Amino acid sequence: MKDCHFRTLYHSYPRYLPLYLLFIILALSGNPFAADIKTFTTWLNEGWTASDHYDKQTTEKYHTFSEQEERTLNEFVLLAERKWGKNNVSIPEAKVWVQYEDDLEVRSSVDFENGVGSVQILLEKEQKADSDTVNRQLAEAVEDLFLGRDERPVEMMRRLMSPEKGKDKEKPVPTVTRPKPEISMKYYTVQQGDTLWGLSKRFKVSRIEIAQNNNIGPDDWLIIGQRLLIPGQRIESTPAKSKKIVKPSAKRPRAPLLHGLLNNSDGTPVTHKNVAGYANEIVRSQAHRTASVHGTDGINRQAVSISFRLIPDHLRIRAERYRQFVRRYSEKFGIYAPLIYAVIHTESAFNPMARSGAPAYGLMQLVPGSGARDAYLMVYGVDKYLDPEYLYDPGNNIELGTAYLHILDGRYLKRIENPTSRMYCSIAAYNTGAGNVSRAFTDSTSIRQAATTINQMSPDQVYARLRSDLPYEETKNYIKRVCDRIPLYEERDGG
Repeated sequence: MKDCHFRTLYHSYPRYLPLYLLFIILALSGNPFAADIKTFTTWLNEGWTASDHYDKQTTEKYHTFSEQEERTLNEFVLLAERKWGKNNVSIPEAKVWVQYEDDLEVRSSVDFENGVGSVQILLEKEQKADSDTVNRQLAEAVEDLFLGRDERPVEMMRRLMSPEKGKDKEKPVPTVTRPKPEISMKYYTVQQGDTLWGLSKRFKVSRIEIAQNNNIGPDDWLIIGQRLLIPGQRIESTPAKSKKIVKPSAKRPRAPLLHGLLNNSDGTPVTHKNVAGYANEIVRSQAHRTASVHGTDGINRQAVSISFRLIPDHLRIRAERYRQFVRRYSEKFGIYAPLIYAVIHTESAFNPMARSGAPAYGLMQLVPGSGARDAYLMVYGVDKYLDPEYLYDPGNNIELGTAYLHILDGRYLKRIENPTSRMYCSIAAYNTGAGNVSRAFTDSTSIRQAATTINQMSPDQVYARLRSDLPYEETKNYIKRVCDRIPLYEERDGG
């Protein structure tokens, strides 16, 4: 078995003193988080669990939320299958970002773990996959993937489904005398996930025209709340009704997911100003893959796709973006910073919009109704409903994920005496729960019983037992991946 770095952590680094000693050291040193830690430690030493203090209404909110999320996901899959076919609908995952254009005929993805981006477009059977039109569509899709914002997965699904639902609910309109429609400009308010290319497809007008009519560049980023004039739209010449004006955000828009992760062939970074050239070069240089697709709408189509690679050190660059949060909460909760990085790497590959089927959200893949809820309750003393927007925020996510690691170490697994053995068990418990960790050592889910056995074993033996006897293969692999990745981040923040 490959040696895991945790076997020497507590011997090599003073920060790996038992947690109660660390709390004393931090308090005496005037650490700004000392008061929070003392409150937190008070809870750790009490004999109650988070669920003892769950609020009934908050629990009901989580149940309702979970049901709504599942229903939205299922409805979206059915809608997308109409064009992409059964068992051929890509949905966002923890380490893979997926987005669809409004007509669902273009989809893009980024595999953040393996550093690969791809775009796919659907064609009618009679279109040639190597035509100039197809090349232009592929290039526009690559460009849009780079320029597009990081939209929350389920919100993207709801947005894409809303026009379709509107069609289903249409009813015959009584005949009335109306003024003749006239060709004019139509105002549109930018929503989350909108891009110039996406709007050009929706309104069937070139993005150059939209840009020119709004005094912006064709490659500029859009701001949520921004009002755009869409040329060539038919609108009724009836008196305008008063509308609530949405003011554009004063904040600079967040950089796209792929910002800083792509280079041109000459090694220069891809930016919003030169992404069009990059996209054209990728389409010319990369092989096109085609596949037959039979949608549930009964139409046969071709899917044409290309892939491209992110820069070699894409993981390091993304990890660096969260350094301030890792350092802050490593210090606050006494958790080794390289461990936090390794958990994020393993959970989401630093995909800030990560969503898995649990559902779990964000960088450290927190489940709203359990791990995230427990951590928030213990840190802030309030049982609060945490929606995905809260958990997608990197600072919030890293705070609660690190707090949960601290809860596992300092509360649920505190009967394990050896700090290295306890850390191994904490890693496994982060993935599968303390009860399942106990099952690797006993026939029950009681950590009290398991601790008796664990305390008679060396850290090497504990690690080996976890790798061989944990109930789930996923967790057996999880503990190895986390341990193997800790050294990748030691030079940055640990050692």
